[in-house]
Amino acid sequence: AWTGGYTLNYNYESPFWALLPSNRGSIARSYGDTLLDLIPIGRAFAKKRLDCDGVYLPVEIGPWGTISCLNFLGQKGHALFATINLILDFYHTWDLDFAKKVFPYLREVAAFWSDFLELEDGRYVIRNDALDEEYDHSPDTNPIITLAILRFFIQGIGTIARELQIDPDAVEQWQDISDHLSDYTTWDYEGKTVFRFNEEGKPWNYHRGFAAYMPMYPCGEIGLATEGSLRKIAYDSFVAQDSWDDYNAFCMTYAAGARIGFDPAELLRKLRGQCI
Repeated sequence: AWTGGYTLNYNYESPFWALLPSNRGSIARSYGDTLLDLIPIGRAFAKKRLDCDGVYLPVEIGPWGTISCLNFLGQKGHALFATINLILDFYHTWDLDFAKKVFPYLREVAAFWSDFLELEDGRYVIRNDALDEEYDHSPDTNPIITLAILRFFIQGIGTIARELQIDPDAVEQWQDISDHLSDYTTWDYEGKTVFRFNEEGKPWNYHRGFAAYMPMYPCGEIGLATEGSLRKIAYDSFVAQDSWDDYNAFCMTYAAGARIGFDPAELLRKLRGQCI
């Protein structure tokens, strides 16, 4: 099923997330080679399909510079999603040799988003990027999944570039994007202020999917130390989503709940119920 490919809108990435904090980071190092091999074809897709710099990838890739399908599903963030593990690896190890090796891929992803984002009224906006698996020319604007990963990515590549002492002009540009990236959209759902899945497009998907969790986990933008209303919005979004037995969100649900202070005893009870 699914052409035997590595699916980039979470399936390929998520099996690696537990390796680094559980001190099994060496197993994760094979991950980056697959992405580095895809740079040439990713550049070709970006230029031919969107007339953009950088890399743009379909949803399913293969090993050794191959792809498994030509489906993009309206989603622009597949190559971006794949950067999460590279940046997490660096944050766990601060291994400059590793950072130098994978930086060419990170730089290509940054080039794409520097070109693809639209600056409107002093903020950078993501347009035509499907939150769900949909179609090209999606009406979705500022989907929460892409916003969360892009924030995480820009901070990460900036940190890595400064540690490697390279690309100072690009770091300045990336910082400008970070400073002016659109905020998460919120709305009222059953009396609580929660994250809206898109600024324009599908607002919510009750009990299905992990969109509302991305800022908490794996991106780590919102956590126990977050001040102000953002943590409360994240907490209420987690409770409202109520997707304990959603097989797609299973790899994020429990970690996201821990990150925003959901009752740990209840988290463990529900986790054990899923694993029995």
